[in-house]
Amino acid sequence: MRVLFGYVDFPVENTMNLPVIGTADLPLGPGCVKAYAAADRGLGPRLAMDCLTVPHASGPDEVAKAMLARSPDAVAFGCYVWNADETLAACRRLKRLAPGVKVVVGGPEVPCDGEPARRYLKLHPGVDVVVRGEGEETFGELARAWLDGGDLGSVRGIAYRRGGRVASTEPRPPIEDIGRLPSPYLTGDIHVGPRATGIVVVETSRGCPYACAYCAFYPQRERKRTAFPVERLRRELDYLKRRDFAGRLYIADSALNVDRAHAVEVFTLLSGYDFHTIFDLKAELWDDALIAAFSRLRRNYSSLGIQTTNPRAIKEIRRSFDPDRSAANIQKLLRRSPADLRVDLILGLPGDDREGFERSLDWALGLRPIPTLTIFDLVVLPNSRLGREAAALGVKTGERGILTSNATFCEAELLRASRLALAYNWMLEERVLDEFKRLLETRPIRPSEALASVAADLARLRLVPRSRLWLDARPPKGLREVLLRCLDALRRPKPRPDPKARGPRAERGS
Repeated sequence: MRVLFGYVDFPVENTMNLPVIGTADLPLGPGCVKAYAAADRGLGPRLAMDCLTVPHASGPDEVAKAMLARSPDAVAFGCYVWNADETLAACRRLKRLAPGVKVVVGGPEVPCDGEPARRYLKLHPGVDVVVRGEGEETFGELARAWLDGGDLGSVRGIAYRRGGRVASTEPRPPIEDIGRLPSPYLTGDIHVGPRATGIVVVETSRGCPYACAYCAFYPQRERKRTAFPVERLRRELDYLKRRDFAGRLYIADSALNVDRAHAVEVFTLLSGYDFHTIFDLKAELWDDALIAAFSRLRRNYSSLGIQTTNPRAIKEIRRSFDPDRSAANIQKLLRRSPADLRVDLILGLPGDDREGFERSLDWALGLRPIPTLTIFDLVVLPNSRLGREAAALGVKTGERGILTSNATFCEAELLRASRLALAYNWMLEERVLDEFKRLLETRPIRPSEALASVAADLARLRLVPRSRLWLDARPPKGLREVLLRCLDALRRPKPRPDPKARGPRAERGS
């Protein structure tokens, strides 16, 4: 049986570049599924597995024909927020061109629960099977059932077509012993190019001890995090070193420092290599030993997920937040570590509003040293609690699942808040953020007030449209000089009003 693992790559025009092409031949998720099937002695020899990653700009006809040129019996697509529409369009076209080819989709953008997965199949006739949740064991059983002519109803964790109807099977529990899962880098199921300069993703754990409402990171492992053996990471790092990997290494871990001992072990291991690493870390969960181990990393980019300081929003999204501890740790890290540290905020969370978002900006930009922020639009993911309870929370979305309003954040107020966030993101993009930070350090002005002034100038100059731009929008050409002039205007003292000119008006109003 010939199986092709297909992937529509990340859009290279996006400011958060994560393209696979030019770095590796397959992303981590499909690579893990491929490696598991190949390692199964009873299954691997019966499969001829191949992979194909196509550029995001490829049209559905081009994608389908490129896949069919490999003569597959089945095509398995990895479906993510950045390629979901393009992948489904390719599935539709592929099915029209070759109705006999089996089409499978899996990944974080396909529903994990049975009923939503059945609805998904009804909406997307180009798809034959949905793999719900972790794919290694499920895809292996699915391929074996196809090879042996077995009943797909016995394969846990799928939704599938049965004649003219759709059906779903019982959910598959998460894999308990993840240490037995093969690394696709070490098995050769993902090939990283020599001296590649993109991003390679490696896992140090699966699951998360938290249950944040907006997140869909291994939803079937909610409130449970399981770590991979550190020896696996060591062997992957050695492989990348042999490949002269010169790009960035993203550590896929929901909150690495939630287990301080494991985090120290990982940081210590990584300090022996010269890779540029990327982490997602929890601001509250630091001590001096962990900060010392982290500070030995020579090159790294780390996100500290605050998301919001609004108590109502924190409760709504089921997070915790200790402002004093978070502030103290962020300030220690900024002083002691050479890392490029970013404080993450999310715009549009349920329970938040414009004033709450501005207070979050003021809290983060009021720290000293002043951290750099990364401000995201809220994307409502299908397997998150927000995705499941969108109607009850008044959540409305636009393209790519980006929130356009909720019960506490109306569309007009979200537009006003987004312009502050966009002004900040464009200052970051245009490399004038140091000037903005110096302004905040030397002038008695609230950060949100300064951003509102810059945003108003950009609107007055018609550099932003009346409608909302997503926060990953590219800045217009020549914006740097405009931003510098905006900041220069804020530095100049405002003229004091003439009390004599104001007096008569006051008398008339009395």
